[in-house]
Amino acid sequence: MRNIKRGWGLCCSKSCAASKREKSKPSYDPAVVAENNYKRAHWNDSLVDDYDPGDSEYWDQKDFN
Repeated sequence: MRNIKRGWGLCCSKSCAASKREKSKPSYDPAVVAENNYKRAHWNDSLVDDYDPGDSEYWDQKDFN
């Protein structure tokens, strides 16, 4: 009972509570959240395409001394 009085029993889980806190912020913008979630999910896609371990030009330019 005391936890409900403290406001801890208003959500079903920690992730639900975090979502509720985020949405209650004055600067909350659903479009920004959606963009950030997309970037977070796909951050590695562009990195994989840029790197080729067999690229001899890449390794020739490195100084291993």
